[in-house]
Amino acid sequence: MECTSISLQEFKRWALLDENTGREYEFINGVIIEASPGRTSNSEIGHRIAFAVRLFCRENNLPCHTSGGESSAMSSCRISLINPHP
Repeated sequence: MECTSISLQEFKRWALLDENTGREYEFINGVIIEASPGRTSNSEIGHRIAFAVRLFCRENNLPCHTSGGESSAMSSCRISLINPHP
């Protein structure tokens, strides 16, 4: 699948269309990604992965830093937008 980059202004116009009402999108490095709804089961996956990574690092005496939720250390440009129109 080929990705086409768009501008932030194009993303904002597109995300605010009526057909996108109530949906959440992320704009990452010029690409639109539909975000999955926040659910306990979704966030649990991240916690399990972080736990396994931290355990591996501890057992192997490696430095390790994990973050819950959104990380400010991401290398990509990420913008989230929820269409607020009812």
